[in-house]
Amino acid sequence: MTQSIVTYGNCQARGLSNLLRRCLPGSGYSIEFLSNNPRTGRMKPLREILSTISRCDVLICQPLSSKHGKLSPDYIRQSVIGHQATVASFPYIFNNGMYSLTHAPVAQGREYGCIYGEESIVPLLEKHSLGTVFGLYRDSQIDFRLETRFSMCLDELRRREQLTDIKLADYMAGNYRQSKLLLTHNHPATSLYLQILSQIGDITDIPLSLGRIDAKDENLADLPVPYGSPISPYDKAVHGFRFVHQPDWLARGRYLIALIAQHHPGGQPRLNRLAARRWLLAHRLMRRLHLLPR
Repeated sequence: MTQSIVTYGNCQARGLSNLLRRCLPGSGYSIEFLSNNPRTGRMKPLREILSTISRCDVLICQPLSSKHGKLSPDYIRQSVIGHQATVASFPYIFNNGMYSLTHAPVAQGREYGCIYGEESIVPLLEKHSLGTVFGLYRDSQIDFRLETRFSMCLDELRRREQLTDIKLADYMAGNYRQSKLLLTHNHPATSLYLQILSQIGDITDIPLSLGRIDAKDENLADLPVPYGSPISPYDKAVHGFRFVHQPDWLARGRYLIALIAQHHPGGQPRLNRLAARRWLLAHRLMRRLHLLPR
């Protein structure tokens, strides 16, 4: 008899379903991902979501608050699956203090979405030219308040974990220097997913073969990673990372700074916007022609 496993959440749950397919036996299990929000995409109608969950044997989910009504895990636990399924919940993973600049292109806010770390860039653009800010970034002369941002996000993760079965904050605090745990502010790397899978194995009776997961492939979960997610020498120095920074970190970081300059109204708006527009056009052309380092 086939055992049904449902992962229910955002893109992090989708990545988890991709890895579960790799480490489960070839037969005897079915895996389905259900989105819990429109932004992740392909969100099914409420009736279909609840119907699918009601038939599953194992539910791996991320919590939503009670304001989401019938989509909240509390309602699902009490009224949809009752005691017939095993449930393993894991928190929404977010830390904007792992890397100095990171891009959330579909976030609500400006035309380019949101760039975490831009609060350190905007005051400089109000005083200096775009070229000068590029130089300050290259020379690690910008204070991005990484340690403060990292600690605040870790505290928030601990708060969220009070409602989940799977706990990740202590693991992240003890291992983020040795291994790349995040690809962006909210897309886990394979090494962090391995910790989630390990705890799922402890909570459920799913026979997971974690040896099939190669942590050297940082994005085995096949999550989208925006171009603007640089890991710079500054990040490595502040956090003491033992893994290397990206070879194209400077181009990626300049790309984000130019996006900020193009849309920021303060300081030297006209000169910086024109310079940013020209730089972005040239940069995109070089990327298209594969002339940038990889």
